[in-house]
Amino acid sequence: MTKKFPGQQADEKVEYCTKLHWITVIPSIVFLIIILVTISVIEFFLININEYIKNLIIISNAFIIPIFIHLIFLKILNYYLNIIIITNFRIIDLQCSPLLKRDRKALDYYNIQHIEVSQKTISERLFNFGEITLLNASGEDIFIFDKVPDPLKTTNLINHIYRKAIEKNK
Repeated sequence: MTKKFPGQQADEKVEYCTKLHWITVIPSIVFLIIILVTISVIEFFLININEYIKNLIIISNAFIIPIFIHLIFLKILNYYLNIIIITNFRIIDLQCSPLLKRDRKALDYYNIQHIEVSQKTISERLFNFGEITLLNASGEDIFIFDKVPDPLKTTNLINHIYRKAIEKNK
């Protein structure tokens, strides 16, 4: 079974498909835990002051907690909806949002002039994710794929397919 995506050409084959590294979701989850612990601590110390403050805390928690959970849920959805597709013809960056937004950028292999890989921090090296930058032949459009898992493997695959495409066009 071959993978299909919107706008796929008739003889285009998906070689590789990836999304953001899983580490991108961790800060949001940690933030949610910190907020929940802070709310619980505040509630624990202020609940015995008087009935008015107790009711105020309960009502504010009823609004604050669902908002933060909703924001975390949107972040997790964005993790699954931002996809990089590498085909035998081009590289496609699909960025969708849970609501209406859908951005699609594509770069044909014969337009690629330069490929750069960077892992700038210790955490990027430790968890094996980084940034891939593709510069096209005109130098105007730059594709930046941030927080890509295993960027060296992905770059090697792009180089391999790029060389096959160049050889095929000779």
